[in-house]
Formats: sequence, structure tokens, C-alpha cells
Amino acid sequence: MAKPWDKRSDETPKAFAAFAVYRDMGTSRSLERVRQDVGKSPGSIRQLERYSSAHAWVARAEAYDAHIDALAQRKQQAEVLKMRTRHAQLATAFQNKVVERLQTLNSAELTPTQLAQWLEASVKIERLSRGETSASLGLRLDRPVSSLSDEELDALIEQLSG
Repeated sequence: MAKPWDKRSDETPKAFAAFAVYRDMGTSRSLERVRQDVGKSPGSIRQLERYSSAHAWVARAEAYDAHIDALAQRKQQAEVLKMRTRHAQLATAFQNKVVERLQTLNSAELTPTQLAQWLEASVKIERLSRGETSASLGLRLDRPVSSLSDEELDALIEQLSG
């Protein structure tokens, strides 16, 4: 089936060639620009007006623009899907490296602040993976975690993991 921007059966090769120039100009198209691009005299604008009117150039060009836009959208969507897959693969590879490192980590060598940071990160990850928000864990501290004593950190860890 012929597309609106294809050559019409009642359209001469000369009229279609002029339309193709018009169609391919994009949103800045005009009959005057077609006239200039095909090297015609200023008086030939009337012939282009007749071609345009008789063969519905404006509507056909708009249909072509919509077609090109749809193709661009499909391509963009495919690229986004490829990107998501690539990012997921990178994230998984990175997670594997982190798990490797965690298995060799001696928690006794971590400072209380580092322990609290690891806990906070792990709780956020768990909450997100279960579809929960990470915005608020329902915990209120009146001072920075780094200023807590070991006993206070132990109590905090118990509270968060319980």
C-alpha cells in the first residue's frame, strides 16, 4: 500500500521531484525554498503552488513528519531498553564484586561509623528491593551517627535489624 508521501499515480515525475524536495526540508519547508533549491526563476512559484494544491503537499509532508517521528521514537525506545539491560548487567557485576569483598571483610576492623554506614546502606537496599521507600526508616537521632558510642551503635543496630 502506498504511503501518502509516495508518488501519486496522477503526479508527474517533475511534480513529485519538487514534492520530494519539499517533503525532505522538514519543519522549515516552504515553496519559496523549493523554488530556490531546484534553481527555478521567481515566476515558477505559481507552478509549485499548483502542484502543492493539486497533490496535497502540506498534508502529505505532515504525514511524512509523523512517520519519521514514530520511527525515531521506536529507535529511542529500543535504545533505552538496551541501556537498561546494560546497566543491570553492570550493576550485577558490581554487586558480585561487593559480595566477594564482604565475604573477606573482618567486621572487627571496621570503626563504629563504618559499621553504621554499612548497616544504613544494607537496610536501604533491602527496603528498595522489597518495594519499600528508603526515605524514612522511622528512626530519629538527635546527633550524628559518628558521635555515638559503641553501646549506642549496638542498640541502634539491634533496633534497625529487629
